[in-house]
Amino acid sequence: QSLAKRLHVAAEVEAERSEHEKFKPAINTNSDRILEQSDKFAGKDFYERQMEALEKKQQKMAVAVLPVECSFTPEVAGPWAEKVAQEREGETFLARIERLAYRDRDQQNESRECLKEHYYSQFTFKPAINKISQQLGEKRTVEDMTKNTRKQERIQALRKTEEEKQARDCTFRPLLAADHRKSKGDASVRGSRE
Repeated sequence: QSLAKRLHVAAEVEAERSEHEKFKPAINTNSDRILEQSDKFAGKDFYERQMEALEKKQQKMAVAVLPVECSFTPEVAGPWAEKVAQEREGETFLARIERLAYRDRDQQNESRECLKEHYYSQFTFKPAINKISQQLGEKRTVEDMTKNTRKQERIQALRKTEEEKQARDCTFRPLLAADHRKSKGDASVRGSRE
């Protein structure tokens, strides 16, 4: 209903505005002809057509909200169904959670691995790789390739040598306020820095 009210208010505002404005758009004659020939739109203005569309939309929504009874019931039969029913007969809520969260997933993983092994067992080709290629293509884990620990170790070693070099080359050691307070009582330190 709020949309209907807004459309009604918009139509009134548009009618008022059209009286005062100088610009009067010309509607294409084909559009008028289509509206006149159409059974659906004949004799209705824009506002009436919008209200009709809104009513249809609301009717569809009302039908969609009605509870629908499911007519399909799967036929569960066979020896495996009976076996599963017997296994799950006295199953508690927590046991069901355990089964769904862990045991079923583990069974799926096992069957997936079994299928994978079976599939790849048909491919018997094992390429012969010479020693140089083996050395070039050394086995590395994904973590080694993403973290690049060797590069980080080299960077740290370079930083350390650069800091040591800077400490050797830079002989200027200013007397800082914190150092000054610590060394007030020690005249030898004070004399050597001054």
